[in-house]
Amino acid sequence: MYKDKKIIMIIQARMSSSRFPGKVIKPIAGIPILEYLIKRIKGIDLIDEYWLATSKNKADNIITKSFKSKINVFRGDEHDVLDRYYKLATKAKASVIIRITADCPFADKSVIEKALKLFVKKPVDYLSNVLDRSYPDGLDVEIFSYDVLQKTFLECKNPSLREHVTPFMKTGYYRKHKTGNFKVYNFKNEHNFSHLRWTLDTEDDYLFLNRMAAKLDINFHWMEGVNLLTKDFSLLSWNRGIKNRIGALSKNQSTIPKKSYNKYNNSNTFFKKASKIIPLASQTFSKSFQQYSKGAAPLFAESGKGAFITDIDGNQYIDYVMGLLPIVLGYCDPEVDAEIIKQLNKGITFSLASKLEFKLSQRFINLIPSADMVRFGKNGSDATTAAVRLARAHTKRKKVAVAGYHGWHDWYIGSTSRDLGVPQDIKNLTQSFSVNNLDLLKNKLKTNEFAAVILEPALNIKNVKKVLTELRKITFETGTVLIFDEIISGFRINMGGAQSEYGVTPDLSTFGKSMANGMPISAIVGKRKIMKHMNDIFFSSTFGGEALSLVAAITTIDKLEKTDAVEKMKDSGETLIKGLNKIIFNSNLKNMCKFEGPNWWPRFVISENRIEQNLFKSLIRQELNSAGLILNSTLNLSLSHCSEFVIDKTFDRFQVAINNLSSYIGDKDLKKK
Repeated sequence: MYKDKKIIMIIQARMSSSRFPGKVIKPIAGIPILEYLIKRIKGIDLIDEYWLATSKNKADNIITKSFKSKINVFRGDEHDVLDRYYKLATKAKASVIIRITADCPFADKSVIEKALKLFVKKPVDYLSNVLDRSYPDGLDVEIFSYDVLQKTFLECKNPSLREHVTPFMKTGYYRKHKTGNFKVYNFKNEHNFSHLRWTLDTEDDYLFLNRMAAKLDINFHWMEGVNLLTKDFSLLSWNRGIKNRIGALSKNQSTIPKKSYNKYNNSNTFFKKASKIIPLASQTFSKSFQQYSKGAAPLFAESGKGAFITDIDGNQYIDYVMGLLPIVLGYCDPEVDAEIIKQLNKGITFSLASKLEFKLSQRFINLIPSADMVRFGKNGSDATTAAVRLARAHTKRKKVAVAGYHGWHDWYIGSTSRDLGVPQDIKNLTQSFSVNNLDLLKNKLKTNEFAAVILEPALNIKNVKKVLTELRKITFETGTVLIFDEIISGFRINMGGAQSEYGVTPDLSTFGKSMANGMPISAIVGKRKIMKHMNDIFFSSTFGGEALSLVAAITTIDKLEKTDAVEKMKDSGETLIKGLNKIIFNSNLKNMCKFEGPNWWPRFVISENRIEQNLFKSLIRQELNSAGLILNSTLNLSLSHCSEFVIDKTFDRFQVAINNLSSYIGDKDLKKK
């Protein structure tokens, strides 16, 4: 049956990838992914030769050097992959070509053998299992004759189709074009497993495939992989989460047209209903309509995947608010979600404490310099209020000096303009201070009336370490408890917080936002002699030991360490600051706004200029939303933003917003816009 046909397999591989560069040589089960794939599919009796097709790009030299002894290697045009295939097949004098891509490391011998037998039996020009999927995405097989390859090479003129080799051949199946006219056949599995994603396109895919490969022999039959996922629900849920997330990414791949305005009909209609029974129609001031150009902005979210959020009108955005910073890995992180689901099957809130509380406490003690003991709350206000109460219990003093935002509870919010409902007696106990005038603060503390000084330590000033060191000295000399509010800076500026970044250790510190990738939890940590007062003061809540948040925090912190996320986010912050400022500089807005550091939390600054600031803010946010970006006064980065794909799309969309806004400047009545 096969005697008169020379059958070759071509594995397509390259180092460049917009989402995950260098993926083909990443290790899986202890060996490079490409080698793993070769070992899985080598040795099929019907195949005469195996070839690796890569490009002449210097970046692909490593592929040639690493795999030349394991497989025949051919190098051709980097972008015209069809040309590469045709020249390789011609050189090999092939009659039948099997196409496999290196981003399918679980490609399966049994599926390839079945496809080959069908190809010869039918006979057809092109056969695959990808036209109407029933196998897991990643078991892709395409087979075509040399004659079809030659005809495609000669007739296909579209560069995009040539880059992907086979779309021109498939037109006989899809019947969308007059060209092609090949006999095409799609083979299917008895049962549909198309909901499974076993292909390699992102770092999330890589982590998942590694987890699967660790549990399976390298020569596993693909149904063994299906059975593994059936038995391990958390692994299955992780895989589904990745598939959904990639779906969100793919919908955002095209650049938004110059004047494409998102529609907000559902948001505006739902706002009218919600505002009748919910003050502000939101649970959080900073997530309410007050932050946006009401009527021309999304107001309600439907879902989030990675760096993207979808509103209830179906509009999708690259999100740089990320829930006001808690989403530090990305929406629906598969590892975190898998652990949450696993814990969900054990229970959420118990009648006793759990080991998870101890396990997470140990993480803090190992990472945070000020942590001798640890307690957990549900939000930042819980933690800062507990810290102040501890300081008062320890010093027997009443007053507190504050510098920053420290939550909504009376002791702090009474010192702000949002003081409605706070008694004057409580307001009198809290005083603001400036880090630019520590002498004034020192004189206040010498009165021995102040229990604590609390501040956000990641100060946006040049001499941060000097200021924090002086504060530490002053509070030590006056017997005042020094509290670092690291709700924002924790696990972002440094895994050990700002106190590790600057080498200054407070008495107490609080953490929250970036602990658990969106799950509600906070922490207060500190020196043992002060934390021991927790035995007597009443800091207690029904949900303080809620298990889903605890396991989410443990997994999040582990992944932040494992992926070196803090440094990656800083690098991405630098890239975004430079790139976004370049777009602004090349417009007529260059003297009106800019991005500036720190790199871990870039700020969008609107200059004082002839345009009224609130009007300018409204216009820029309106145009950012229209272009597919949600961005307020800071770039709240997550690990999911640290990809070339997301950053490039951010630049594309920001350019659209700036172009639109630039066209308004000079209009006599900007409010009309």
